[in-house]
Amino acid sequence: MDEPHETVEVVLSGATRARLGTATGTGTITDDDAAPTVTLALSPASIAESGGTATVTARLNHPSSQATTVTVSAEAGPPAVSGDFALSDNKTLTIAAGETASTGTVEITAQDNPQDEPNKTVRVTGTAANSQGIRQPAAVSLTITDDDGAPSLAIDAPSVTEGDSGSTALTFTVTLTPASGQQVTVGYAEGPGGTAAAGTDYTALADGTLTFAAGATSRTLTVAVTGTLWTSRTRRWRWC
Repeated sequence: MDEPHETVEVVLSGATRARLGTATGTGTITDDDAAPTVTLALSPASIAESGGTATVTARLNHPSSQATTVTVSAEAGPPAVSGDFALSDNKTLTIAAGETASTGTVEITAQDNPQDEPNKTVRVTGTAANSQGIRQPAAVSLTITDDDGAPSLAIDAPSVTEGDSGSTALTFTVTLTPASGQQVTVGYAEGPGGTAAAGTDYTALADGTLTFAAGATSRTLTVAVTGTLWTSRTRRWRWC
């Protein structure tokens, strides 16, 4: 047990043929136990996003003659944010003098959301206090596992009047449902089933990629439709 140095006192009395000078001697027993170290633990160390709860406890590697208090705190590690979890109102653990295990309950509860996103990390720390001296605990990590499936992508079927000249925009909208907590990409290209002629009826669409930033739900891509005027003189031709 880590404790203060202790003393043993010896007192002289009843001397004969001598005068007492220093009558009291104090011997010191020096404590040879280092200040204990606090270790934090999580049970479990991984919880589900949908309201999972982890309990924080603390333990000394050897007893102390004085009580120890540990104040628990938690901070979000990217990509987590503070709203992804809640720390219980009680944030203090107590280890009684002569004991090694903490009493009291500190809990961290995950807060659910509908977005598909990576698993998140919460950094849990503690500040220990002991009048005899204490070594501070190392931080521990809590994992919050995402429970949302991948969102769905869909493209619409727009319609536009071609016009007699110039070009008209045929705009397709691609929708992501629901929004994702991480970047989503999808490639696009002209399909084989169209009946219009590229270069004549419209400007050919180059292959490309649409990128949805985290939280975005829609993107657009545009095809330039060529305007045409039909005349009897050019009956053999579709465009003029």
